[in-house]
Amino acid sequence: MKEVQELIDNFSQDEALAYDAKKKPDYEFANQALRNMHQHTISALAGQMGLIYKTKNESDEYYEKKKNKPAYNPRHLFKISHYNHQKYGEVWIAYVSTVNPDPDIKLLSHAFFIVKEDGDLKIARIYIYSNQRGMSTTYDWEGLNGYQDLTFESLGELIEVNRILEPLDYQDSLKLYLEEK
Repeated sequence: MKEVQELIDNFSQDEALAYDAKKKPDYEFANQALRNMHQHTISALAGQMGLIYKTKNESDEYYEKKKNKPAYNPRHLFKISHYNHQKYGEVWIAYVSTVNPDPDIKLLSHAFFIVKEDGDLKIARIYIYSNQRGMSTTYDWEGLNGYQDLTFESLGELIEVNRILEPLDYQDSLKLYLEEK
C-alpha cells in the first residue's frame, strides 16, 4: 500500500506541476512536465487527463491572463483498496479528489485503478463519481479512460482497505470512504 500511496502522491504533484507549466510561455517545458505526469499512467491515458502536448506557445494574452493565477494543488488521497483481479493480478483503487482541490474542501470524486505493468505501478483506469453531467438525479461511478475491462464489477476478492484522509460528508464522499470496497 505504501508504494501505491507514493505513486498517487508523485502523480498528483506532477499533475499539479503540469497544469502550472501551462501558464509559462515555454511549450517544451510544459510538454516535459506532462511527460513527467504520464510516467505514472499507462500509455493509453496520455492526452486523456485534461492536458495535451503542445507544438507551439499560446498567445501572449493567454499567458498574461495566467501569470498571477495561484499554483495548482495536488489531489487529496482518501483511501486505497487492494484487490485480486482475474486478469491483472493485484489491483488497487485510489480514491482521490478532483485536480486542484481547495485545501479545505475534501471531496472524494475520482477512483484511479492501478495495476503493475512491466514491474511498475501505473494508473490504468479512471472513474468519476458523477450524476452523468447533470443527466441523472443520482450519483454513481462513471468509467472514463483506460483499460475498459478494469471495472468495479470485474474486481475479485478484497484484500485490504487503507483509509488515509476522511472527506466531507457531501455528495456521498463520506459514504464512499466508509464502504468496504
